[in-house]
Amino acid sequence: MIADSFSTNHHVLEANNLDFSRVIDIVKKLDEPIFDSSVIPTYLVSSLINKHCKVALGGDGGDELFGGYSYYQDLLLLQHKFSFLPDSFLETIANFSKLLPLGLSGKSMLQQLDPLFLARFKVPTKFFDLSNINSLLKGFNRNDFKTEDIHELITNCEHFIDRVTRIDFHRYLPEDVLAKVDRASMLNSVETRAPFLDTQLIEFAFNNIPNYEKVNSYDKKIFLKKAAKSILPINFDYSRKQGFSIPLKEWLTKAEWMNGISDLLLSTSNEGMNQKYLTRMIDNQRNGFSNSERIFGLFVFEVWRQENNIKYA
Repeated sequence: MIADSFSTNHHVLEANNLDFSRVIDIVKKLDEPIFDSSVIPTYLVSSLINKHCKVALGGDGGDELFGGYSYYQDLLLLQHKFSFLPDSFLETIANFSKLLPLGLSGKSMLQQLDPLFLARFKVPTKFFDLSNINSLLKGFNRNDFKTEDIHELITNCEHFIDRVTRIDFHRYLPEDVLAKVDRASMLNSVETRAPFLDTQLIEFAFNNIPNYEKVNSYDKKIFLKKAAKSILPINFDYSRKQGFSIPLKEWLTKAEWMNGISDLLLSTSNEGMNQKYLTRMIDNQRNGFSNSERIFGLFVFEVWRQENNIKYA
């Protein structure tokens, strides 16, 4: 529909049956481990772009500037429902959640009930907190990991959404999204540019657009959708917007994927990780837990480590 509206050439890339060996080949090309499975589809799309042109436009920055992530809505709902409860009660629940196994449904939500999180958005640990890192890595020293102070980014931010979007803009966008796209595109000799990251547009989004025009409990990217209505086809379905991800949880139910990853992570050459901890995480995934991104991230690290002959200290 969009291609017809703008008279552009539309190309479809089918990747439903992505071969596991192809994923290993892609990971081996990375110059640093990237804990984000969307690097795989980004690489595949970049490979397709290479067949047609050398410069492409991307949408990076749009979610951080205009409130496009679904978890912003989740956080607003969480704050609305639980912020009236006593801090001592919320803190007790948040501390209890730390005892629950990784990937258990509801664990992440309970962790976010930390009163410090609800009050000023304490950055959550999405994959591994210090306790789990301590269980995973042999010879782990807490002093090796420094907790970054983000207060300077949100000192003058009174609204909850203003705080979370600014933190994502200064941390998640450059350290994950842009790094991932840069590596995946340049590995295919494609230069990707991000129009949303024009200086004037960034300043306009943060200084002139009210937070209620970005996201609420029912909708996201509100301002951007209003601005696009005069351009996009009248029947365009805005709700189809989704993250650029792969069906990782589904693929890990396939023997080729799970056995291949398990063999790599549980091999004797992976002497730096606790094998019992890894085994339990993989078994929990088979039993319905949500550890697919964690397992994939560790898999990427181990492939990268072996490919570059990097030794554990």
